[in-house]
Amino acid sequence: MEAIKHRLKSAIVGLSADMNLPVNISMGYALYPDDNSTLSVLITLADSNMYNEKKA
Repeated sequence: MEAIKHRLKSAIVGLSADMNLPVNISMGYALYPDDNSTLSVLITLADSNMYNEKKA
């Protein structure tokens, strides 16, 4: 999952560099059913993971 996240981030940042627009992104994710089995908990976990990445 981290490799996919890295590829997405690199692609988006690369596109913005081509347009001379400084952009950075933060992504969070949660996996079903590993992290939880309810949608609301998965969304909460993904949101929390995104904010943790922003702090890093």
